[in-house]
Amino acid sequence: MSDRYRTLREFKEPFMEIECSTCDRKGRYKVSRLIEKWGGDMPIHSFIASLGMTCPRYVRGHARERCGIGCQQLIYMFQGAPFSEEYRQQQIEGGEKN
Repeated sequence: MSDRYRTLREFKEPFMEIECSTCDRKGRYKVSRLIEKWGGDMPIHSFIASLGMTCPRYVRGHARERCGIGCQQLIYMFQGAPFSEEYRQQQIEGGEKN
């Protein structure tokens, strides 16, 4: 996996869905508008963190009550899902054996 952070420009879907696993906060953001506002080179994690800064649990949360902000779409966006052909090919190209 690359050492660099993925940017808004690299996000592969037209909308980014952000939600908190701790509370009911959630939102849907049009990626093209995010790029206009923040620039395409902004790391995705920085955008998500900027949203989290508006949550008291993100800023001052205790270990049991931390903000759970995240984007589920990112789980397999930049690598193939396990057991898919794309994942298998990445493992072969990366020098790992199944």
